Amino acid sequence: MSIFEYSRAAQSILPKFYGVDILLFVEGTNGEDCLFWENIFEQFCSKKVKISQRGGKGELLKILNQDGGLADNIYIALDRDLEDVCPKIGKRKNLIYTYGYSYENDLYSEELIADIIRRHLHIPKKPEIQKKIRICMQTFATEIAPYMCAFAKAYQKHISILPTQSDNTNFEAFFSPKKHTLEHKYINKCIARLNDKCCASGKHKSFNNIRYCNGHLFETFVCRLINCFCKNKKLIYKDDLRELALRGFEKFLSSNVRDYYRSTLSEI
Repeated sequence: MSIFEYSRAAQSILPKFYGVDILLFVEGTNGEDCLFWENIFEQFCSKKVKISQRGGKGELLKILNQDGGLADNIYIALDRDLEDVCPKIGKRKNLIYTYGYSYENDLYSEELIADIIRRHLHIPKKPEIQKKIRICMQTFATEIAPYMCAFAKAYQKHISILPTQSDNTNFEAFFSPKKHTLEHKYINKCIARLNDKCCASGKHKSFNNIRYCNGHLFETFVCRLINCFCKNKKLIYKDDLRELALRGFEKFLSSNVRDYYRSTLSEI
């Protein structure tokens, strides 16, 4: 039986049925979103929670928007996407957003990336590695801002500036071969597809920040950055990277991400 077939009163009993305080529905199908949210709740919420994946955002919005609303002990967790700059869903009582565009943005702090390099290459902690990561991330955030600003404008117009639909999950073409530096010719070609200015100021103000970068694109950058440190000796693939990242990431959350989840989950 689907949750849609329960009355609001019956829904409120579901957490008790599972022996928890809260029932949380999240995106995804492969367990990775679940693992992220399990760690976040364990770190920042004292209540017991059962987490269930329900597929894409569209399926979760059906639950969120059902007649009568959700019971007080049932929540939906969504990737923020472009909600801050192009609001479509807004704030809701039973809705929790990621801090960044997606959980990948919250996951990969510079401290975690440095730790993955250390674990993957079996080397001691080196301050100079983290310093280099910080510089590379700042450069990436600045250089990808024009694309993300154009992407947001296209999103408002309900069009895509990507050459193919598959490019929305596979962002390899955005980077120079075997490097973490951006392929500006390709990016400029995408931006040109907008046929309009992305912002009046031309400064892409909201997007000079990793927080608002597309999560798949950012993760592709992180993977390539780590492989540049590997120097072709022990390359890491994206699936392996995510597995490493989800193992103990809560110790390395940035202060902004940590403060956001502490504040948000304290209200539940």
